[in-house]
Amino acid sequence: MAPLARSAGGWERCDDVVFADTTDADYQAMLRTLTALHARLTNRPRADLLSLRGTEAARQKVVYPPPPPRRPPVDEKLPEGDWVFLSDLDWASAKAGWSPNRDGLPRRDWDITHARLRLGGRRYRKGIGTHAPSEIVYALDGKYARFFADVGGAEAGGTVVFQVDGDGKRLFDSGVMQGLRGVKQVDIPVKGIKRLRLIVTDAGNGYNADMANWAGARLLRASDAQ
Repeated sequence: MAPLARSAGGWERCDDVVFADTTDADYQAMLRTLTALHARLTNRPRADLLSLRGTEAARQKVVYPPPPPRRPPVDEKLPEGDWVFLSDLDWASAKAGWSPNRDGLPRRDWDITHARLRLGGRRYRKGIGTHAPSEIVYALDGKYARFFADVGGAEAGGTVVFQVDGDGKRLFDSGVMQGLRGVKQVDIPVKGIKRLRLIVTDAGNGYNADMANWAGARLLRASDAQ
């Protein structure tokens, strides 16, 4: 129900429509698997299900719960000033410690698996998704005054550290962050900085499950600095 389009009777609850209608090949494959499981349980009931036969529990009518309310859209209007998203700029260099197609590159406006950027239950339209160990370098050439982003581990079981360097000087260190446990905000001055490095380390314990998101990452142009 959740991935099926509303026009086809589904809930359309996966941000994007996964199955436009029930004729989709993947939908049919899932349906065949579940139908086969249902038939197997009917022919060979589990012992705990057999114990319910002839009882009120077996005769009760099962009703699907109503679909949950849709999440409110994310308001990513930039604050006042001449802001620009990092994902709209060209990086000087970039690498990710892992990517599904093995190209070793971060993703613009998606996480590293090309799914929606998410942190702390919130979805983001803009940002950069990567995987530790990662380094993304931007040539700012002193044109910007402030850098802002929400950061966090994007995969359960991972541990990452976010760092920001400007012209070789450490400007921000998140400390160890557990995957899917908390979000930290980066809001630092970068006036006069020519080279900005966004770093994600594996916290020293290996890079398994170390997906990491620079969500809503953006720069304020120097002319609008306070």
